[in-house]
Amino acid sequence: RRFDAAASAGVSLTPYGTSALWNVSGGWRPAAGLHLAVGASQSMRLPTFTDLYYSSPAQINNLDLIPEKAVTYRIEADYVKGRWNASLRTYYRAGRDIIDWVWREDMDGKWHSEQESKLDTYGLEVSGGYTTTGFLHRISVSYGYIHTSKVDRVITSSALDYMKHKAAATVEFRFLRNCSLTLTGAVYDRNGSYTYYL
Repeated sequence: RRFDAAASAGVSLTPYGTSALWNVSGGWRPAAGLHLAVGASQSMRLPTFTDLYYSSPAQINNLDLIPEKAVTYRIEADYVKGRWNASLRTYYRAGRDIIDWVWREDMDGKWHSEQESKLDTYGLEVSGGYTTTGFLHRISVSYGYIHTSKVDRVITSSALDYMKHKAAATVEFRFLRNCSLTLTGAVYDRNGSYTYYL
């Protein structure tokens, strides 16, 4: 009753070859209301039509792209006591052969579809809330943080453009018989910058 485990596996067959996809996880309940879990999974993303074939006066396509691959490791904790709940989630994602558009001065100042060898991402999310059966039905707050390793030698268009900080608060009201009103406020801080060019 205190332990749980799950696993799944699959195979992706594409013109690029065969890729293994899998997921394993395990959990432990050391005390009432507390659940601790760890897990790992492998994923794959195929190059899109745009990555492979799109070209324009400012972009050069690349027919030599291969699928992206990533392994993600997770640690999670959930706690529930009465009407209170809290959770902590953290992960590390090791991405390989990441596809992105890279600015190339040696190609007449154009964007070129390329694959960086790796991109490591760390993430953390903390949340908590309180639930009642009255008019003020639910209050919750959350905070998320993401950090991705930067490739200093190149200028990319989207790999380093991500939500670095996100804080949110939600209040839900219940009234009449089947009506509710939910108000959410959030603050975002996006990583990334603009590249100015003619």
